[in-house]
Amino acid sequence: MGIFERLRILLWRRQRLFAGLYVGLVGLMVLGVGAYCLLPAKYDAALSIALRARTYFASFEPVEAARREFVAGRFAVAERRLVHFLDEHRRTQPAQLHTHAVTDGHMLLSEVYRSQNRLVRADRELAAAAKRTPLDYYIWYVKGRDAESRGDLAGADKDLERAFLLAPNHRGVAETYLAVLADRNASERILWVADRYERACRRGAPAMDIRAGARRSALQRWVLDEIGIPVEHGRYTRSLDRYGLQRGEGRSIELPPALWRPWIGGAATLYLQLRVQHCYDGFEVDGFTFVKDSGEQERVAADGRVQYLHRAHSGAEFYAEIDTGLNAAEITAITVHYSCPEGGLSEDSVRIVDKARENALVKGGH
Repeated sequence: MGIFERLRILLWRRQRLFAGLYVGLVGLMVLGVGAYCLLPAKYDAALSIALRARTYFASFEPVEAARREFVAGRFAVAERRLVHFLDEHRRTQPAQLHTHAVTDGHMLLSEVYRSQNRLVRADRELAAAAKRTPLDYYIWYVKGRDAESRGDLAGADKDLERAFLLAPNHRGVAETYLAVLADRNASERILWVADRYERACRRGAPAMDIRAGARRSALQRWVLDEIGIPVEHGRYTRSLDRYGLQRGEGRSIELPPALWRPWIGGAATLYLQLRVQHCYDGFEVDGFTFVKDSGEQERVAADGRVQYLHRAHSGAEFYAEIDTGLNAAEITAITVHYSCPEGGLSEDSVRIVDKARENALVKGGH
């Protein structure tokens, strides 16, 4: 292992040491370069985040390299890379943000083993991923599907129950779980899942938090690109407005001017940041309608305007940033057009639930 790889691992495992080295570097710069004192505080913060971001981002590089080998069909090379990576980072603590790289490594190694029909080892890697990030519904979902494919309905039931409890309004999880319960003739639990899913869809309907602000600086933009997650820099408002979203295609939501006008003056370009929650897959921003002071409406497509900054590791929320390209002072209202998958169960799942109800009535009649 090269010296730079060893240094990266040292910085990764010793966050406090990394912070100390950075503070020491800044101290030397302050003493040796008087001009450093003229650097605005927000840029200094951005630089510190950028340094940490590079360390975080680099942690995923070995996993991505192994993924490329796996896609190319070089399974032995991918396995060797992943085993080495996981061995080097076996001491990574679950609470650390970059533990997701290790989780991804376990998940990918499980895929490698599964492609070679080494199912016991594949399940072992999934178990390791679940132990590291136990609140990630997707890992339990994959474990449940694997157990079902092996004919282990009891194991599939257990794993899918965990996934369902973590994401009770996820349609795919609910339907897979219902199919397993149907194979086990568990009518009472089928009705419980159907009822919980329906209530969760009502309570956990998608919601959108919206921030408005001026264009970020070039340095802040670079930090965002490097870190891959939203950073609360720039002149975005601190006040958030939350809007409940209805499921279904072609819905829209109108934003009043009070959201941005008190915070932006002059000829600043309006930027929006969206945070969408409780919408696992399929959410898309389709376009916008901007209403100006003159009454003119401008409809624009989302192509090239929406940049998805981050999807949480569980897939339960994501962020997007939109460069409207318009003068904020001229806009009186914005309509965001979006698509969101329906929350209803498929016809096959509805039949499973109806049959469970019939069975329950028969048992009740006796």
